[in-house]
Amino acid sequence: VGADIVEGRLVELVGSPTGMLTVSDANVAKLHGGRVQKALRNRKLLELEPGEEHKTPDALLRVWNGALEAGMDRGGLFVALGGGVVCDITGFAAATWMRGTRWLALPTTLLAMVDASVGGKTAVDFSDAKNAVGAFWQPSGVVCDISFLSSEPERSFRGAVSEAVK
Repeated sequence: VGADIVEGRLVELVGSPTGMLTVSDANVAKLHGGRVQKALRNRKLLELEPGEEHKTPDALLRVWNGALEAGMDRGGLFVALGGGVVCDITGFAAATWMRGTRWLALPTTLLAMVDASVGGKTAVDFSDAKNAVGAFWQPSGVVCDISFLSSEPERSFRGAVSEAVK
């Protein structure tokens, strides 16, 4: 946890994976993708549609296809850059790819920093059921760079503070 730490901590936590796929949503990728991709030496970045309504098996399939295109094997690494939706989908993809590969969380919202990036709860929604299909799969690391919070709307930030207190 700290300000402007992505560049330093990220390289340390990534190590030397055999393949890497960064997953983000289109909004976060525009705001923070360039900085993270530079730190990761411009590895593959997959952009998903933003929002809970897109936390679906179809989005998971896109991540699996991205992993296949990136040549990911069991020594690969998934990187989640975003809020809770991205962390949930990416973590679940890591839990199920090749029966389990590493993943790293780069949460960009306060709620994701205190909830979705820790605890290993990963899932996608199915039909009308939230988090219906999932697994417990701990991230290899979590980098909470508070400089990401500068792009978070105040209402979301306040809601996250309430959730953290709860």
